[in-house]
Amino acid sequence: MEKYLIVTDTTSAMDQEIAQKNGIELISLSVIVDGHEYKDQVDISTKQLYDYLRDGKIPSTSQPNTGYLVEQMEKWQEEDYEAIIIITCSADLSGTNNGFHLAKDTVGLDNVYIYDSRQVGAPVMDMAICAKQLADEGKTVDEIFAALEEKTNHSFSFLYPDNFKQLSRSGRLSPMAARMASMLKIKALLCLDEQGKAVDKYTMSRTEVKILKSIVDKFHELGVNAKQHKIYISHADNEIFAKKAKNVTMNDDLLITEVYSFTKKLTSTVQISSKLIEEGDKVLIIDDFLANGQAALGLVHLMEQAKAEVVGLGMVIEKSFQDGRQKLLDQGMKLTSLARIEKFEDGKVIFAPADDKDFD
Repeated sequence: MEKYLIVTDTTSAMDQEIAQKNGIELISLSVIVDGHEYKDQVDISTKQLYDYLRDGKIPSTSQPNTGYLVEQMEKWQEEDYEAIIIITCSADLSGTNNGFHLAKDTVGLDNVYIYDSRQVGAPVMDMAICAKQLADEGKTVDEIFAALEEKTNHSFSFLYPDNFKQLSRSGRLSPMAARMASMLKIKALLCLDEQGKAVDKYTMSRTEVKILKSIVDKFHELGVNAKQHKIYISHADNEIFAKKAKNVTMNDDLLITEVYSFTKKLTSTVQISSKLIEEGDKVLIIDDFLANGQAALGLVHLMEQAKAEVVGLGMVIEKSFQDGRQKLLDQGMKLTSLARIEKFEDGKVIFAPADDKDFD
């Protein structure tokens, strides 16, 4: 069997553990913090990078310098590989691909084959793992490149920035546009164009639910599903969103909505499988507490998506001095609360008359 070496770099979202497990050589990009240069995944971990960001530091990255790549190729040359296959992220988005070509020409190796994935992140990692598997099966370089091209042509990447700070710092968005987007609470879903040459705007929304729905809609358009396709979700210190995205993309039958909590000052995603609710079902919604009515209205919205009929809502405790009750009544909802708090006065709880009506 021919001796092949498969190489990729840390723009692939691969870390040393995954690389070693799959027998892949991982080349580190440079991470620069406060004038100090570190090798990604060698001198600095992902966690340390996030810690710097939380401390207000602004790390930057750069392609591996040519001397480092030349040193690596000279080391590989001594191993007498039949072929060295290097898979890089899009050459139009990073100079790493060109750096490998310069190092190859400097060392004078004719058994180095460099593939421009025209992708970024996890799809590149997937290609490297695939190349290693095919090499172990005895496939030729041409056969491996054909398989990689097939993957490139059937890969689609989304990018969902939590805010616009980095886009502004990198010059991809003007400071004024970034401030306006933040003030209006606009969220953007970006995508890599088909040639891997640029990151384009895919859609914009003021809610995370609509962002997730746009991803699912694109999956439906492309015929993508979790049973037949690989779906990678990489996150940058935002595991909560990653879990939401996993639930939505792995279960394309989900009904989803957003609920804002005035108490916790955050927005949560509520979801339910459409298999559990059928069109025409009669649904009674029961909750423990009613204040501003956001949770109840969110559940009503889910039932509307399922085309089910909400026959009423039952609450254990209701803060009648807040507007949740009126919001539900304004929508024609039937509401019954076991205990209704009218107000707090002199350290005492004053109750309003309890609802005594039954649902039809």
